[in-house]
Parts: sequence; C-alpha cells; structure tokens
Amino acid sequence: MTGAEIRNNVDPVSFKELGRDRISIKELTKRVWREIDVDNVPGLAAQTSYYFVLALFPFLIFLAALVGSLPFTGLWDEVLAWMTQHLPLERQHLILQTVTSLARGRQSFLSIGLLGTVWAVCAGLMNLMCSLNTVYDVEETRSFWKRLVLALVMFFVLTFLFIGSFGLLSAGDWLGTLAR
Repeated sequence: MTGAEIRNNVDPVSFKELGRDRISIKELTKRVWREIDVDNVPGLAAQTSYYFVLALFPFLIFLAALVGSLPFTGLWDEVLAWMTQHLPLERQHLILQTVTSLARGRQSFLSIGLLGTVWAVCAGLMNLMCSLNTVYDVEETRSFWKRLVLALVMFFVLTFLFIGSFGLLSAGDWLGTLAR
C-alpha cells in the first residue's frame, strides 16, 4: 500500500475537524504516528541533518583560514603556544608542522573551505526542500537548476542573517560597556 492510498483511507487531521468533531487524543496520536511512518520523517530528518553537519567541517576550515590570515588577531601564535604547553612531546613536532603548513597555505584553505561549505549547505537546503515536499504532499515542479539557485539565495540570506545577528550582539555588548 502506497502513501497516497493510506492517506485516502483517512484524511489528515485539520483544525476544523479538531474543533468540530473533537477527536480523542488516542485517535490524534494514531493519525500523527501513521503520517510520520508513511512520510518516513525520521529518515528525512537524518538526511537533512547529515548535510548540515557535513557543512560544519569545511566551515571550520574556512573560519580557521580566515582568522589566521587576519593581521590583527594573532590566533595562530596562541594556538602554537597552547600546543607546546599541553600536548605530549612525542606529538608536538608533527602537530606543529601541520599547523605551520596550514598557516602558510591559508588562501587555498580559504577557498576550499568556502566552496565546501557552500556545496554542503546548498545540498542540505535542497534536501530540506525535498523533505518538506514529501511531508506536505507537494509534487516538485521546479527544475534542478531553479532549486539550486533558490538554495544559493537561501544560503546567502542565512549568511547575512547570521553575520547580522553576530554584529548586533557585538554592538549591543559594546554599547553596554559604554553605558556603564
């Protein structure tokens, strides 16, 4: 039996039905569980979270390369000092060599991290669109390229909102210290 056949047997719960017929909590729970099972909601959630967790690692590479290339931070010096104080002597040389090579080739890591982040986030957003279409029983009518452009636009909007909220938090903290 397909998802459409199961849905035709029992209509989804609507707010009008809840107010008019007052179905029991047990019946509501059964219907919600049936819809979750038919739409494979846990599988869709796992797919979507995979892409967004996957996007975290190239973002961290991008962020490390960006912070390391800024002239006023000195973060690499602090990382190297921490490593010499807290890491075992046998592994210090290998890790210091790796971190030093990261510091030298920052521009390539900057672009690789940015491209990896954009790819993984766009894939996650496209998967989120597909998951929401499945859950809300909507047939996808847009082409792959339209969905990709929409995912890129959403990525840039989310990036702008993230940077804007971080800027507002920083400005609020700065204004709070001035007011004292």
